[in-house]
Amino acid sequence: MQGNWKYVVIICVVVLGGLFELMKSADFADNQANLTPAELKALDFQPYARKSGDSQVNEGQKTIKRLEEIRTRALQARQQNTDHQFPQEHSFNQIPPAPPAPKKPGKVSTVKNKKKKKTAKNPHKKKTDEEKPPVAKKDDKKKDEEKPEETTEDTDFFAGGGNSTPDPVIPPVGVGADPNKEEVPNADEWVRRVLARPSLEETTEMIKYYQSNLITAEVFYYVVEQMFADSQERMRELGIMAGNATPSYRSFTILAQFLQDEPFGSSLRTKANQALDRYTQLAYLNVLESVMRSQESPGIREKALSLLVDSARKNLAAAANNPPPPGPTGQSTGSPLVKRYSDILNTLEQMLGSGTEPAQVSTALQNAVDGLKGILSA
Repeated sequence: MQGNWKYVVIICVVVLGGLFELMKSADFADNQANLTPAELKALDFQPYARKSGDSQVNEGQKTIKRLEEIRTRALQARQQNTDHQFPQEHSFNQIPPAPPAPKKPGKVSTVKNKKKKKTAKNPHKKKTDEEKPPVAKKDDKKKDEEKPEETTEDTDFFAGGGNSTPDPVIPPVGVGADPNKEEVPNADEWVRRVLARPSLEETTEMIKYYQSNLITAEVFYYVVEQMFADSQERMRELGIMAGNATPSYRSFTILAQFLQDEPFGSSLRTKANQALDRYTQLAYLNVLESVMRSQESPGIREKALSLLVDSARKNLAAAANNPPPPGPTGQSTGSPLVKRYSDILNTLEQMLGSGTEPAQVSTALQNAVDGLKGILSA
């Protein structure tokens, strides 16, 4: 009886163990149904492998195979439970989107306002992809590479940076022919070159630059005035040459002012008078008229009035000796010249009668009026 009791106990233990293993298998299958094959393969079953019979590797592979079979059966069972057809209005694929959040009252935001705010915050923001220039295609690049490069010559003496080509400046005679010619000197450079020592070459070069409009009148006449104020006689002589080479209102006043300071009988005074005598030509009659009406010093205006009388005497005498052919109406074409000096005479008489001129100018005006009357009546 005692021996049978032992067998009963062993059988009960075996049955209970089998039930326990069966329950664990079912629970394990449910938990592993959601595992993917990759996750199952990644499981390490070597610590649980049996030591008897097959090797540890074979036991692990068998266990993985069993788990995959359990997972397949679980997925099939789940598919059977999800075959129910839901109504169309309750389709999970047609869930309406959530309504937009209500805007705060009193605040209006538009796309333009947002762009303006972004621009105000980042005024130096880099260009966006839309603003970037289009990238050239490979075919376009090949075409561009095939085109010959265009080269342009820079003919401007004031050559500088930038893509725009300025209008070319006509160089003076002897200037600009050499491609290695230095750039146009500035005012300080001309002062240094011309006033450092008397130099006919440097003075001639400056005159050429001024006649070609490569330097301004302010720079040119500033240097000329400094030449007249120099203590060296040769420097003052070169100043007379510069003034004589550029006849104008400004040159006349500088030369006439030089006569006010230069002593009588000097060679420089003679040369200055010779330079001023060219204003008696009919082409410079307008310069004399402008100076006599100006507010220059009495000595300068007196010189202009004196040259005005000489101009009338010379030009009217030349017209009388070489009378032009009569016009279509038989009237001589020399009458416009007479009328020109007659109009100047009337202007001088008005200036003299105003009584506002200085004594020195009034005397010069009276002499000019008397001289013109005598010439015109001859």
